[in-house]
Amino acid sequence: MLKLQTVISEKDQSVTLDDYIIKFFINLYKLQIGASDLDIGEAVLSEPSTHDYGKDKTYILNVKHKGKLSSRRMSIGKLGDNIANKSICFKVIYDDILVVKVPPQPITEFEEYIENISAERQVAEQLSGLVNCVTPSIAVILKKIPFFQDKERLSLSELENKYIALLKEKPGLQNNLKIGKTFVIFMSLSKYSFFDQVISKLHNAEAEMQSEIKRNIDALWDIEIFENLYGVHHNTIFSKINTVCTTFEQMMASLLKKHDLTTAVPAFKIKEWLTVYLTLNKIKLESDDMPSGFIDDLNLFQTRFLKKFKTDMHNYRKMITQYVTQKNFAQHNTKFKGIIENTLDIMGKLTKRQVAIRDLKPDNMFVVADPEMPTTLLASPEKYSLGLIDFETSICYNTSNDSQIVQPLLAGTPSYATPSHLFSNEVLQSIFGDLTRVLYLQDWYAIIGIIYNVVTGDVLFADTGKLLAEIMMLSQRLGSDNTGLANLYKNSSWVFWHSAVNEYNLKTRMNAKYFKNIIVEMPADGNPMLALNPDIEKTRLAETIAMRISSQKIFKNSKTRQELIKASPKKIRKLLHNWETGVNVPATKPELKTGIIKFLQDLERAKSLMRLYTQAVSALKQEHPKLQVDHLLETVFNLVLEASYHDDWSDRVPPRVRLS
Repeated sequence: MLKLQTVISEKDQSVTLDDYIIKFFINLYKLQIGASDLDIGEAVLSEPSTHDYGKDKTYILNVKHKGKLSSRRMSIGKLGDNIANKSICFKVIYDDILVVKVPPQPITEFEEYIENISAERQVAEQLSGLVNCVTPSIAVILKKIPFFQDKERLSLSELENKYIALLKEKPGLQNNLKIGKTFVIFMSLSKYSFFDQVISKLHNAEAEMQSEIKRNIDALWDIEIFENLYGVHHNTIFSKINTVCTTFEQMMASLLKKHDLTTAVPAFKIKEWLTVYLTLNKIKLESDDMPSGFIDDLNLFQTRFLKKFKTDMHNYRKMITQYVTQKNFAQHNTKFKGIIENTLDIMGKLTKRQVAIRDLKPDNMFVVADPEMPTTLLASPEKYSLGLIDFETSICYNTSNDSQIVQPLLAGTPSYATPSHLFSNEVLQSIFGDLTRVLYLQDWYAIIGIIYNVVTGDVLFADTGKLLAEIMMLSQRLGSDNTGLANLYKNSSWVFWHSAVNEYNLKTRMNAKYFKNIIVEMPADGNPMLALNPDIEKTRLAETIAMRISSQKIFKNSKTRQELIKASPKKIRKLLHNWETGVNVPATKPELKTGIIKFLQDLERAKSLMRLYTQAVSALKQEHPKLQVDHLLETVFNLVLEASYHDDWSDRVPPRVRLS
């Protein structure tokens, strides 16, 4: 067990926010066991168990009281990465699952604190009856303190009101809700599981890779076993990793002989050590297990061996990771289908109640089901649902006029947010006109990332999200200059959406076989994709295509124009290829040829988009609408992109999604 004594001082610059939260719960534990401030408390970092997922850390809280040592466990982990202006959230397991939100600017007034809590509850009330929501509550933390014990067995809302009145009457008690100098918001998930935790359990690739290596270590000496497991197309990897194994055995035998340890270390132990290397670890020996001279030589051997065979072992692990990923997908694809269907269902409910969460992500969602529910039931979406937590950035847009929409907090989580999260309603309305649709599409952008995360376990827009901090910084410099902010939005959007498109194209292509093999059913009550209006976009594209063909001055013949209007994307693509290669086309001046190619490129893309939307509309209007996940992602991302970025904002090449 690694020991870390948490000694916290406000003067210590190395102290982290995690430390302050841990200190808060040490003090809470002291109150629960009747200890005083003078009693010593510490947090000891426990070794991670095989059941830990993500970046959560488990601590043992120790308190010395009346000559006796009392101990209990807690765990803590940060929830996502945030843009400035938004609270920093932590997941804490202390009796039940808690979310602890630390505001970006200290809240020192109790009235302001209660107002912030009430604002989040208003959004949750809008979703009442449709979506399970967890909202902030002072009762969830105060009722754990003996002084505030609920002897009357009040409901949580009654208890909340009682505590608010008590803390107004006795302000000194308000410190029980503070970490450092600021009030902190608490929420309880009770025994529910975080959505991201459920997904992590389905994608524990590193643990699966290590398990696969250990289970089939003998295959590295037998090509027949290796081929049966991993296929003949990986024989080159077998040859190299077999050399690694035999070299390791020979070098280790020589090292053991040098220190007269040949009989002390059996052959199976050497194979265990090799397995440790292959799973990207180093052998750790206690000094009393082996002579110090051997340990020194072993450390030198490890450094040289790992450096020499680094590439071969990397390629082997990469192959094993791909193998377990494919195996994992085959095992869990029906669960992915069920989770995606419930994700679409919650999007439908948000649409129905006209609420934009603006910070949708796995960290802000939870699975409404018995935490002991077998993971096999994830394949049955009707047996559970998804709930929402953290409404700090949320907004209700059910008004008759966009100008009446309240200004939401300008923030979001980078990998699930767009530039529109960082600009005021006034700026967005001046650019787009339709503010409601902008807010609505923010959640759809997040849904794309969530679905990708469900299927792959990875983050889709990881690199793109890093751009938002700079956009935020530039916008803050402009202050209230709305004209300058509008120009910044347009210019930064070109960079942002090019990055997003590149990540989308690359990552969805790499995982295409998984997305193609999942077909999801749309929610029976309130298909959210219909509200995206792909039929309207289809009609708009048809009009755009007709207008472009009739207004261009290159193909003037009326028959040719009719053929262009009727032509399929495939036929336009072939014509484009002919012009690009100069095959079966008349000799033309370079500048005219460039114009023809540009026209055909735009036409081919417009027709491909129209085909995509036509297929989506056809599928969505069936009695029981179903879509392949790759088609769903492609449709939604293009609709979001087309609405969020306008080609006339820049003379540069516009961002374009690769269409299948």
